[in-house]
Amino acid sequence: MQQLRASCPMVVQGADVAVSDTEGGVALTFTTDAPDVADLRTRARSMAKMYDMHRGHAATMWHPMGGDGMGHGSGMRRGMEDLEGSGSLPAASSTVTDTDKGARIELQPADASELDALRQRVRLHQQRLHSGECWTLQEQPPAQGGQQ
Repeated sequence: MQQLRASCPMVVQGADVAVSDTEGGVALTFTTDAPDVADLRTRARSMAKMYDMHRGHAATMWHPMGGDGMGHGSGMRRGMEDLEGSGSLPAASSTVTDTDKGARIELQPADASELDALRQRVRLHQQRLHSGECWTLQEQPPAQGGQQ
């Protein structure tokens, strides 16, 4: 959990995240009014690496962050998104740029036909981040009724 907190931008005091469509992708913009903007930027870069590593092969596991420093709320829900019937996050590559009050992660789908799905999943990520959760990668559970 400590490593997860280290990579979650939303544990920075006063953190917020906005999502916007970009040409051919989607962006998450993390901002804070806290004096230590560098901390938020470092955490956003860590999150961008998780999006890069995801590549559509692993499920995302959400964990409540709660406690001190949470930007919004303290979510209590956790689970793998793939098991919630909402589909997996499409493979994407990320680019991070600093902003005056934080950092912006721009995501581009590996397959352009997955653009709408990527945008939808990132908006769901924003909602969960606002509820006080952050995510990590988890191996996909074995397929039921798989090969013997």
